[in-house]
Amino acid sequence: MVLVGMSCIIVVLATLCCVLVCGSRFARDAEDKPCGETDGSLFLTQYVENGDINRARTESKVSLLADDITDTHSGYITINKTANTNLFFMLVKKQHKAGNQTSPLLLWLQGGPGSSSLFGHFVENGPFGVDGYGKLYRRNHTLCQLFDVVYLDQPVGAGYSFTDDLDNGFAKTIEDMSATIVEFLRQFLVLFPEYLGKELYIAGESYGSRPALATAYKLHQEPGALRLTLKGLINGVGFWSSIVQSIDVSSYFKALGLLDHNGYETFSERVSNISVLVRSGKHWEASMLLARTFWSSSNKSDPTLYQRLTGYDFDGNILEAKEPPVFTRFKELATKPEFKKAIHVGRERPYRAYDSYIHGNLIYDFFRDLGDMATVVLDNYKILVYVGQLDPTFALDRTEDFFRNLSWNGNREFRAAQHKIWYINEDDVNSAGYVTQIRNFTYVTLARAGHYPAFDEPRAATNMFFRFVSGCTTAQME
Repeated sequence: MVLVGMSCIIVVLATLCCVLVCGSRFARDAEDKPCGETDGSLFLTQYVENGDINRARTESKVSLLADDITDTHSGYITINKTANTNLFFMLVKKQHKAGNQTSPLLLWLQGGPGSSSLFGHFVENGPFGVDGYGKLYRRNHTLCQLFDVVYLDQPVGAGYSFTDDLDNGFAKTIEDMSATIVEFLRQFLVLFPEYLGKELYIAGESYGSRPALATAYKLHQEPGALRLTLKGLINGVGFWSSIVQSIDVSSYFKALGLLDHNGYETFSERVSNISVLVRSGKHWEASMLLARTFWSSSNKSDPTLYQRLTGYDFDGNILEAKEPPVFTRFKELATKPEFKKAIHVGRERPYRAYDSYIHGNLIYDFFRDLGDMATVVLDNYKILVYVGQLDPTFALDRTEDFFRNLSWNGNREFRAAQHKIWYINEDDVNSAGYVTQIRNFTYVTLARAGHYPAFDEPRAATNMFFRFVSGCTTAQME
């Protein structure tokens, strides 16, 4: 089973009834017993409150390799003391600044919902990657060549983040998520005041694009909430429509030969049935049918329709039927005591690749259209949307249709625009993808990339981010 992105919904939804009805929450209560500084967890809010910032920065330093020269900090920010709700983060500062100390800050939010943003760091775009043997190596192409990056485990329950209040500690709406993120950023700025007044970009991948949008919208509506200048928003292989409008890949699969005519009809009928359930207000039933239809399940005795008809057990790239070993190696790394100690996570604190309580509380959000938020943000900020040409999770044409049908200032220009072929260097044999750029909006299709573009095409992904931030379509960075 894929560790991040939308596929974790399969196991979660299939077991959620048991979790809520059969009392397995008590097993979780025992597993998630409070743990504090004595076991290695570093809670930084106490230093925010008493003003001992130097100590916080010293204790939060991270060194992952013997000759690690990156400036990295990690720890917990307490969001709610009563519920003991804490978000884990890792700040990785830009490499090779060469005297330029004004790097923009990028907040990276992973998908799921509930996947750790450290997956983004160690599998996709951080300065260190994990290889197929579970060893760390220095990545040639990384976001940290462009930004100071905050990898945040959110919502509560994702990765190493946790709460002791299972009834009230989890986010129930997209607004809950954005409020939690803004509170995190408020305390973060006390710990790292060098970012006050600096440019902020918010990036969300897959489901993470939704809290990214909601946070940008909240900051726009409350301009004095943070002393940061919101500069742009990045939607990576995500969805801002209802998931029903984004998930129908039946035509794409048929065109690729993964479905024959009968398989196509079966898929299309399932999507229609899900839509009927949503329109009838039966979101729980729609979620269960959705989980039995799309993505991949680790339950060999009960594969999804996607698995039965295509033979695929991986939903990250249409060219890969099995999950890459790196994904498993990352999960193993995240549970190792020595790794947790290095990043200031307590030895008793579990790492969660998914969490049933997150999904159970956010069931309705999957079917919510965020078009109103998207319109406001599109009309006021730089926006990058990128999709993977080989993404089996979300239909490319549905993502494009969302922006073609949305009422925003650039709608006519976007509908009339012809995409341009994008080469990183003029002498490259293969293009990196296709770009449509109008006003402050950039829409990119990454060639040969699936649902994890920076994993599949790291050079192209980094170059895409560089061009977006620089504002120059001819900019090059190797």
